[in-house]
Amino acid sequence: MTNIALLLDLDNIKPKLGVLEQICQSYGKVIERRAFSNTAAVLTAYGSQFREFKYRFELIPSLTPNPQEVDNLIFTTAEELVNNSSLNINLIAIVSNDNDYSHLIEKLGKRRIQTLIIGNQIGHRLRESASYTEILNEVMRPSYIGIDLGTTNTVISLANINLMRNEWTASVLEVPVKSEQKVESKTNMIPSSVRLKSQTEVEIGYHVRSQYMAFRDQTILAWKHHIGETVNGVPYQHKLSWGEVKPEEAAAKILQFCRERLLKKYGELQGAVITHRSVKPMQI
Repeated sequence: MTNIALLLDLDNIKPKLGVLEQICQSYGKVIERRAFSNTAAVLTAYGSQFREFKYRFELIPSLTPNPQEVDNLIFTTAEELVNNSSLNINLIAIVSNDNDYSHLIEKLGKRRIQTLIIGNQIGHRLRESASYTEILNEVMRPSYIGIDLGTTNTVISLANINLMRNEWTASVLEVPVKSEQKVESKTNMIPSSVRLKSQTEVEIGYHVRSQYMAFRDQTILAWKHHIGETVNGVPYQHKLSWGEVKPEEAAAKILQFCRERLLKKYGELQGAVITHRSVKPMQI
């Protein structure tokens, strides 16, 4: 049985993890899965998939992303895995198009360790030095969702990268939200007000804010100000007609609304970056 260590250079290429599993099945059994990146934003592209496929993700923090740092870490990791006799690694699979990995491949070859390169635009030197190569016909869309969870309004944005120009563009998304007359229309501003008729019956929209006085015993406007706040050592809770609600729970309802609108628009989501000013971590 060929034991495979699968190493991902996510700064170079963002593959679909399920596709990698299918490719590796024809070579042996993957027993180690590692993913590396210079930027935490890559986590939004994969969401819970790292846990699903049992990846160990390593982030190299840096003010200025340096691809060479990821390369060096993959070099070191490959050496450590090969030297671990309990793993009995026979094949190192590297997901990247970068020719710089040819040096690592040549070094592994001298130790009779087979190598598999997986990419969509594999460099010439890389193809020549690897034992095997596999071409990816499809990679993940390089786009990221951002949600600014605001005090008055919440905004969803989408950032994309043009791979040819290596330039980022960002735009605010418009999603259907109920107006003051409770008619859905597209807008790029989602009111952060929440009306809770019960723990599960929730309304979000411009009508919630405009009808506050009529439903003030069910409506939370300023939940953001109370996140992390305590009263006599007890976490703050909004008192409604039917019970109490933590400000973090109100925030979660806004995020749930955003998620539902995004799923309806795109069909699937991998993750999102959420910005929120708070003195303590949010529990949602």
